[in-house]
Amino acid sequence: MKTIRKLIGMIMSVMMLWTTTLTLAAEQYTIRVINARANETYRIYRMLDVTVNAEKDSYSYTIAEGWDAFFSSTGAGYPYVTIKNGYITAVNSATIEEFGKAAQAYVTTSSVSEAASSVIAPSSGIVDFTLSAPGYYLVTSTAGSLVSLETTPQNKTVTVTEKTLNSAITCVQLGDDLDPTTAMIGAPVQYQDILMIQKGAVNEVLHLQLSDGMTLSQIDSVTVNGNPLVSGTDYTVENNPTADSCDIHISFTQQWLDQLSAATEVNVIFSVYLNGNAAVKGDTESLQTWLSDGTVSTTKTVTKTLSTLFFDLIKVESKSGKVLEGAKFELYTQATGGEKIALVKESDGVYHVASVEEKSTVGFVSAVIEAGRVRIEGFDGWSTVYLEEIKAPDGFNKMASRVEISFRENNKETSMSGNVWTEDDGGIGILNSKGTILPATGGNGNTFFYMFGGALCMIAGALMLRVSLMENE
Repeated sequence: MKTIRKLIGMIMSVMMLWTTTLTLAAEQYTIRVINARANETYRIYRMLDVTVNAEKDSYSYTIAEGWDAFFSSTGAGYPYVTIKNGYITAVNSATIEEFGKAAQAYVTTSSVSEAASSVIAPSSGIVDFTLSAPGYYLVTSTAGSLVSLETTPQNKTVTVTEKTLNSAITCVQLGDDLDPTTAMIGAPVQYQDILMIQKGAVNEVLHLQLSDGMTLSQIDSVTVNGNPLVSGTDYTVENNPTADSCDIHISFTQQWLDQLSAATEVNVIFSVYLNGNAAVKGDTESLQTWLSDGTVSTTKTVTKTLSTLFFDLIKVESKSGKVLEGAKFELYTQATGGEKIALVKESDGVYHVASVEEKSTVGFVSAVIEAGRVRIEGFDGWSTVYLEEIKAPDGFNKMASRVEISFRENNKETSMSGNVWTEDDGGIGILNSKGTILPATGGNGNTFFYMFGGALCMIAGALMLRVSLMENE
């Protein structure tokens, strides 16, 4: 009888344990992420399995499938935990952030399976993971940022809060340009992005987006407290990145980000220039720059604008004011000597200062301005250039010296209509006078020379007669 009672007792104990296990497995557990970043993908991984007694006051943690290498004596997770007889008995709370980063790196390089389906965060900012078993979980997002390491045996629903994006950016134009909103085509304009990157940041990327009339010249420097960061080690530069629609990525390496002990100011100086597609004042070209910590979450975009100036050149007859065809001009940087400013002819009557790309084209030859009435584009708001006439219209005299053209933040545009220009029409009017008509050869044109020659002969004859008389005396 005793044997039967023992057997029944054992069967009852097993059934109670089995029932408890079934109850735990049948229950649903939820990890809720609040303040989730809309449109980013969140994933959850079970790092540790847990068993719990019926009273839910005693837990045993063992390594979940796929995580053995991470927690091995040579694994990345080993320094952050205490392992005894195959059980995880403690996690160092002082290094929990580093522990999470190591776990996040592990899942990106291993074949660990997700514990539940990935979730794209809705605009509400709430993400729920429904789980069939308790455990110790890692939650990550596409930004790469660690959301939380959590356990769920005691409470069926655990809530964690995503960190907000604390990085910040400002952008300033450098130099002492009197008109920072305009630039000469091809001339470098320097900007400085001032970034504030927080401790614990991940996947920090500086974005530069340039409109069609603006081109990046170079990244001049990336510094912290005046000390340069190392390209390729601390950051990388990628043109036309496939992962984004922007033109340039400056990505800070995770190795460099992980060594930040506090919020850090990073200064990025870069140069751009306006190219041959640059908009003239009235329209603008734009530089947009922003900082992201992943594919979705970004700072506010900062926008800077530039445009270029133009002048209208009208070649006119000095007396009538009528437009004259057939004159040719070149531009120079100084009143005498100086450098010739290379030009490109866009279309009939329109020229622009040659850009860096255009001047580097094989066989490039600077265009000569052919007036009549033309427009030349591509100048800074306080530029001074000099116009030299290299050929006058037939029958007219060339200008004796170069003409100074000084911009004062505005285009020199003409409002003339028809074929007659006056000073009230604006623009740059270049007046030409007709050449003086010289005496014709033959006819009256030789009379003076004949009379002058005859007088000389008469004077010579008189002198000879006087000499002869003196000799006879």
